[in-house]
Amino acid sequence: MLTNTEMKMNTKDLNWTKWKILPNPSKSYDSFRTLMIKAVRNPSYPGVYQLKNSDTGEYVLFGVGVKVGERMCSLIPKEHGGVGRRNNHYKREYVWKNIEHIQFRTITTETRNEALEIERFLKHQNIHIFNT
Repeated sequence: MLTNTEMKMNTKDLNWTKWKILPNPSKSYDSFRTLMIKAVRNPSYPGVYQLKNSDTGEYVLFGVGVKVGERMCSLIPKEHGGVGRRNNHYKREYVWKNIEHIQFRTITTETRNEALEIERFLKHQNIHIFNT
């Protein structure tokens, strides 16, 4: 069930950043964490991220984090520089195998609860390959 705030949301009206290419740590001397922290607007704030495959045009996945930049550091497998303990092997492998075509955008929020509302809204859209 969507909240009143979520029902009023429109994906286009949300304050997304512009789409950016996901950094590829295999093409840099910096760690994936360092690359993500540099690439994300306000990486230490709560927020939501969304990935899409620029080759296919498909939305891939989305997520929320208390520190959105830190949270995005788990998007690729550990053996390639990703971090985290979440059991999301299939998502990480998809992102890594398609990293040359993966774009991301973020929304920074004031609170984690605001970010969670946006995440629930995105989940309700049911437009992502990984809709969890």
